[in-house]
Amino acid sequence: LLLNGSPLAQAQEEDESEYLVRARAIMQEMTVAERVGQLFLVTFEGNTVDRNSEITDLILNYKVGGVVLLAENNNFVGEGEETPLAVADLTNRLQNLALFGESSMITTTVGSETVTATPGATNPGAVPLLISTQQDGDSAPHSQIRYGLTELPAPMAIGAGWQPDHAEAVGRILGQELSTLGVNMLLGPSLDVLENPDPENASDLGNQAFGGDPYWVGLMARA
Repeated sequence: LLLNGSPLAQAQEEDESEYLVRARAIMQEMTVAERVGQLFLVTFEGNTVDRNSEITDLILNYKVGGVVLLAENNNFVGEGEETPLAVADLTNRLQNLALFGESSMITTTVGSETVTATPGATNPGAVPLLISTQQDGDSAPHSQIRYGLTELPAPMAIGAGWQPDHAEAVGRILGQELSTLGVNMLLGPSLDVLENPDPENASDLGNQAFGGDPYWVGLMARA
C-alpha cells in the first residue's frame, strides 16, 4: 500500500511525471499523420522483415503503433523448439525497425554468412511497438503460438476451480513466456459470460469463458 505523501509514493509520482513529460515531448515532435499511425495495430503476412515487405513500409513510413501476430497469417514458423526462437527473432527485427529505422536492416558478410549489423543510436522520437497476440489456452485456434510454450488450460477449466490464485499462476506463466519472446500485449483474457450454453450454436463460447457468473468471471480475469 502506497500512502500519499510517503517517500515511496512521491518517488513513484516523480517517475510517472518524468514518463509523461517524455511522452508529451515525443508527441509534440510527431506530425498529425504519425500520431494517427500510432493508433493502429496492424496485421501482416509472413515472418519476413525486409525492405520490400509491407510491414516494413507500415512501420517506417506510417509509424503504426503496433502489430498483431496471428498463426493464420503465417507469422509463426517452425515446430517444437524452433517456434519460440523464430518468434523472438521476428519481434526483435520488428522492434529494431521501429527504434533504429533502416539502419537495423544493414547486412554484412562474415565468412560465408550474412549477418545484420548492430544498429547505432535510437532514432530521435522513436516509439517501440506494441506486439500483440492471442494466447487463451486449450491450444489452436485459441492459442496462436502452438509449439514450444507451456500448454495452458482453457479459461473454463481455470474458472471451474474457483481459485483466483490458480488464474494468477497461469497468467504469470503466460506473461513471462510471452515477454521473453518479445510479445508485450496480450489480446485477452475474455470477459464474456457464458449464461446459456448451446454447443450446437457456432457462436457458443464453449470453454473460452471463465464461467456463467459476471462477478466470478471478472474476478478470475482480473487475477
